[in-house]
Amino acid sequence: MASRFLPHSGMSETSPYITSRDIRTIHSPFLFIATVLVLYLSGRILQPFVSPLTWSIAFAILLTPLADRINARIRERAITATILTLCVGLGITLPGLWSAHVLFDAAISGVSAILPMSISQLKRHYPEASAAIESIESTFQISASLGALLQTLGQQTQTIRAMSLWGAVSLLLTLFTLFYLIRDGERFLSRIGPFLPLSSDERELLYNRISDTIHATLFGSVVVSAMQGFLGGVLMWWLNLPGAALWGLIMGLLALVPYLGAFVVWMPLAALFVIQGHWHDAALTTLWGMIVIGLSDNILYPILVGKRLRYHSLLVFFFLVGGVWYFGAAGIILGPVILAIVDTTIDLWRGNARSA
Repeated sequence: MASRFLPHSGMSETSPYITSRDIRTIHSPFLFIATVLVLYLSGRILQPFVSPLTWSIAFAILLTPLADRINARIRERAITATILTLCVGLGITLPGLWSAHVLFDAAISGVSAILPMSISQLKRHYPEASAAIESIESTFQISASLGALLQTLGQQTQTIRAMSLWGAVSLLLTLFTLFYLIRDGERFLSRIGPFLPLSSDERELLYNRISDTIHATLFGSVVVSAMQGFLGGVLMWWLNLPGAALWGLIMGLLALVPYLGAFVVWMPLAALFVIQGHWHDAALTTLWGMIVIGLSDNILYPILVGKRLRYHSLLVFFFLVGGVWYFGAAGIILGPVILAIVDTTIDLWRGNARSA
């Protein structure tokens, strides 16, 4: 009876046991499913770090020529990576902290000093509404309440700065990743390259397109931010406001930050002119900020990036805006990079079709 349950040579097709042929049959589908699952889980794990990874890769590509020059003299990649990482860290943190400090102090001191004067000017410019303004002021105690709020904000400066903890952690992750990319970037590329189903020439084309796109993107961001800072300084100078060059510099630095920009300065200034009754200055500030400064970003940036990459400005505009919409700050880099990858993929398909 037991012999019925033992495999023998005549049971290869009906054997209840898993044979080597069965293993070979299910190996490829199982490996494919496992690969897709692992890649999906890896993407989910790395999703919170998209921005630090993107910016570290961008800085690493941008600094590669300089790193090669330093390595030719020092011949120690760890020292080169340390020097360049420190330079990037200081170049980001010092201007950012200085701009935040200037804006925060100006907001607290300026609003607390101007609000009482602004309420009295509202009464003078609109005498028919002075009774209503006095009633609102006495009922809600606007000046006292806002003054107390500003005083509390001034006392809670450390708490407000602590709320940007994730920003600091993101910067540290960016610098941490940048160090290893500068030191071991060639090793990473050599490990990733064989996994791409591309020839060496095709991989080289893809790497060059991505590198050119990142260079053009960062170049366009810096040029547009400098232009917006210059235009903001011109506005301050025309309005005969003190510190025009300083505020222009701050507006240029703010223009580098996604979701912020020069409007952080000119929009409150226009509102202040309205409260004070300076309608001409308010209209000039609003029109200059919205049309000249604001549109310079939407028009000049796609032109600069598209010209360097030989893409149409409309394509660059949609991929840039869509990238920022979907990826946040990292979309400034990822949007144009995805456009470059799409274009390279189309070129590779065309080349394969011609060769076939």
